Amino acid sequence: MKASVLLFALASGSAMAAAPFSGTDYSGTYECKADDNHEGAYEAIVTLKLEKAQSNGKYGAYQFMMEVPGYGEYPGHAAAYGTNMAIYFANTDAATKDYGTGIAAFTKKAGKWSFRKYYFEPEFKGGNFGDLAPLLKARADAVIAIGESRPQIHAALDGVVPVEDAVSMDDAVNKAAQQARTGGVVLLAPACASFDMFRDYADRGRQFTAAVKSLEGAQSSVGPWRS
Repeated sequence: MKASVLLFALASGSAMAAAPFSGTDYSGTYECKADDNHEGAYEAIVTLKLEKAQSNGKYGAYQFMMEVPGYGEYPGHAAAYGTNMAIYFANTDAATKDYGTGIAAFTKKAGKWSFRKYYFEPEFKGGNFGDLAPLLKARADAVIAIGESRPQIHAALDGVVPVEDAVSMDDAVNKAAQQARTGGVVLLAPACASFDMFRDYADRGRQFTAAVKSLEGAQSSVGPWRS
């Protein structure tokens, strides 16, 4: 324990002056095209600004800003070493739960810097349910929405197909059964993460199967059920 405290004290001491920043300055504005697993293809403007007071040697500290039309602004910060940069960003609207951490690799072509970024966002951020509209309009009679993303589903699909809320899987299956027509199909179609309601995707499937089986023996007007 004493050794670890001593190491911490040495590491955090200020007796030695920081070396002047000698790395590459990636400050500038970047026009980006990306493909998100939930939202699909989108475009963004990323602005990086070097914080010289916090940068030293080959290590660069940056203010980060990403602007995405239709989704808003994502301020954050970044740290670079060589041609690699770690990035954190978050939407200014905390209710969207739209934040993440990324790693970018910079390359220089024709005198201009560009980067490719991989990022991870731990919470669902709404998704682009509008992509479902043409198919649902042509093939679906109704949508039963569950989970914390119900408002986004309504925003994208109201006026395209009737959307009804349910508070649980049992509630959703019962409402679907009431609306189903003879010969129709009730489909469990996960459109996003659902950790607010289920332990994992397997738990979600088990609950759906159990809810369907509980309807066995219901009135024939419900139609045949298969799980």
